[in-house]
This record gives sequence, C-alpha cells and structure tokens, in this order.
Amino acid sequence: MELYIVRHGQTDWNKEKKMQGRADMPLNEEGRAQAERVGRALKNINFDAVFASPLQRALDTASIIAGHNDIIVDERIYEIALGKLEGLVYRNLEKAGGELYETVQAFFMSPDKYIPTEGGESYQNLLARTGEFLENLPKSHPDQKILLVSHATSIHAMLAYIKKTPLKDLWLVPIVNGSVTRAVYGEEGYIILDEGLVLD
Repeated sequence: MELYIVRHGQTDWNKEKKMQGRADMPLNEEGRAQAERVGRALKNINFDAVFASPLQRALDTASIIAGHNDIIVDERIYEIALGKLEGLVYRNLEKAGGELYETVQAFFMSPDKYIPTEGGESYQNLLARTGEFLENLPKSHPDQKILLVSHATSIHAMLAYIKKTPLKDLWLVPIVNGSVTRAVYGEEGYIILDEGLVLD
C-alpha cells in the first residue's frame, strides 16, 4: 500500500496564527492554490481511495487534488478539538500570559504535559484514534494507492504512530499547509519515504 498524507491548504485562521482545532474554516485563495499545486504534482497517480477529515478545508483540498468528490470521510482523522483555545491568536496569548497561554505553550512545547481545556481533546485520545485508522487501513485497502487529507496535529500523531516516537517529540518535524508525506506499508509495517514535502 502507498499512502500520501496531505495537510489541507491554508485558511485565513492559519494566516492569522489562530488556534483552529475543529473550527470549520474554508480554504482561502492561497490554500486553494496550494491544493492545486499538490494536485498537479500528483496528477499521474491513480488513487484507489481518497480519505479526508470531515472539516471543509480538508474536504475541499482532497477534492481539488483528486479531481472528484468521491471522498471517504473518516472522523478518526479529524483535527484535535481545542475547546476554549479555538479562535485565539497565539501572539495575543503570549502578550497576555496567564493560564491559557501556559496551556498553548504545553500544547506545542511539552505535549506530554498538555491538559486540554473544557471541550478539548487529549493527545492520548488523538493518538488512539489516528493509530486505529492507520492500523486498519492496510486491511481494508491492501496494495492500493491512498490519498489522505488531514490536519497538522492529526498528521503529527500519525507520524508518531508510524515512527513510534514519544509524545514529547510530536512537533519536531514541520508539517506546513499543502505539504505531502509519503509512506508505504509492507511486511515490516509502515515506512516513511518523504516527510512534510512542499511540492512545486
């Protein structure tokens, strides 16, 4: 099985450095252009299945890349829910300090110590659901080419599952909007071939 994991294109909240989480923001003009660039780079690949998170930015990115709307929506590759952090601007939190800023600091700098706010999701739950998705995918789609469009935190969780990295190292590799991570699955499990590539 060949797996192409794409982070959705940019949204206005990405551009404004807002904590996005489950907020259902659409792609902006640059985000659509990023998805189109990925689509051109992968145009010669005939994907057997296309998966996306339920959020519109992921669905639209998948549709632009794959050129059709036959997309399998799977909640296991949803972005992490951020509760009270959603919609907050990181630089404003940094200036203000306080408990919410400390929570955001833990989210990015010390994931193993992160405690979600009300309505938020733990990293442990995120790792469990994305890991379950990756574990089941080769069984349901053996020897196929798969496109998967998800979100930064969820993709980092998938990479942690594949590489068996500790939670504290979750954010070591940048996964920017419109980047592509490629993996294959065989007798030895998943092997990452490319990680967080920005394609022309």
